[in-house]
Amino acid sequence: LGDVYKRQDWDEWWYIVKGEWEWNIEGTPKTVKRGDLVFINRNRVHKIIAKGNELAIRLAVSREDVDHIYQEDDF
Repeated sequence: LGDVYKRQDWDEWWYIVKGEWEWNIEGTPKTVKRGDLVFINRNRVHKIIAKGNELAIRLAVSREDVDHIYQEDDF
């Protein structure tokens, strides 16, 4: 199961601690691995999926008032 988001007022970024992830940013897939830094500008729709057989860990940089927008058909 992945996360689908679109932030309208906040850029987002993550540091990949372990494993492999697929970020799909407005229809363009990108595979990221341990040590990578992912940055997504506000107003860009993206989906995040853990890949592979090992544990995948990502750290998100955020604020306390940041909500994510999920659409029912994404689950």
